[in-house]
Amino acid sequence: MKEKMKILVALKLIESADELMERAMRVASRYDARIYLLHVLHDMPHLSFYYDVYQLWEEFRDKAMKETLKQMNVYIEKLSKEFKDVEPLVAVGEPYEAILDEAERLNVDLIIIGNQGHTGIAKMLHNNVGEKVINLSSRPVLSFAIGKKE
Repeated sequence: MKEKMKILVALKLIESADELMERAMRVASRYDARIYLLHVLHDMPHLSFYYDVYQLWEEFRDKAMKETLKQMNVYIEKLSKEFKDVEPLVAVGEPYEAILDEAERLNVDLIIIGNQGHTGIAKMLHNNVGEKVINLSSRPVLSFAIGKKE
């Protein structure tokens, strides 16, 4: 029996999440794939002189991960009428690194990521996660422009 295709969808839980998920579900439906839905929380730098602050951050981070996972499950439940094979994942770290690490760990066949499509000064000011994933991934990456008004 052939193993199902695996797709990692890197998703920020924002307004344009629906747009990206609609496109990802169309791709997954076409190839009868399983979707791993990943949301990444930024981590705080480990600085020894901020030990007490970092302990507070760890408590907050753990609560944030649980709450994010709960929100993702609600989101997936909403999607379940259209697409059923979705597994939520929450990671902590630098977003592009977490996406690449999860892609390797899960041995996915495809990464789907949204791209805000910043140009000029906006591109310089924003840390473009999608661009880094595209440039550094050893796996195929499908990038969709999201949130653009035509």
